[in-house]
Amino acid sequence: YFYLWAFHRKCRRVATMTGRWEAYPLCLVMMWTIVAANIAGFVVGSVQRRRNPRRYDVRMETYLAGA
Repeated sequence: YFYLWAFHRKCRRVATMTGRWEAYPLCLVMMWTIVAANIAGFVVGSVQRRRNPRRYDVRMETYLAGA
């Protein structure tokens, strides 16, 4: 219910603007895919950060040093 309610207005607007109501379920699937990718990226980043807490610091220092 949450995913349908959260993206209903955006997807309805896409379907209305294109004049194709077949776009509505496709739009919902695309929105769910984007949310799943964001969650997966967060989880991967959290695992990497836990395994090597200095990873970000080292990369940022290297970048700022101009290397």
